Amino acid sequence: MDKKIVMVLIFFAFLAGVSVNSEVLPETETPLGVDTGIAPNDWITQDKIHVYKSHIKIDLQNAVWANFTDTNSMTPVLSSKSNAIQIKPKYEKDIHIGDIISFRNKNNKRRIIHRVIGLGTDSEGKYFLTKGDSNPDEDNIKVRFNDIDRVLVAVVY
Repeated sequence: MDKKIVMVLIFFAFLAGVSVNSEVLPETETPLGVDTGIAPNDWITQDKIHVYKSHIKIDLQNAVWANFTDTNSMTPVLSSKSNAIQIKPKYEKDIHIGDIISFRNKNNKRRIIHRVIGLGTDSEGKYFLTKGDSNPDEDNIKVRFNDIDRVLVAVVY
């Protein structure tokens, strides 16, 4: 086979390989409707998300894959069919109103995953107030930073 033809075939094979794995750029969408609540902090910035035609890559360290029992307290955000990615927060200052955290209930040792709706301080220091999105009342628990297991950073439906 002629060297020129071989080089052209190699070049097009290279281009085909590059196009299969080239990164897809995000499309900005404008949601319509009313603000339904408080949004979580931006734990995964856009530069950490890489979408390709064949796969998705998120640059995230110490990630944990989680799924949930369906108590309906976080409906419609979470259900027993939801898959999620969580991380362990490093610092108390990283937790913001709107973040969805999983923590241990000191009274019964059960893990709860609810949204942070407020912050407070008492003689023991800073605490977080939480509530399930579909629960009528906030949790009657002062959640300390040491009680927090993880923060929800992504949900895959």
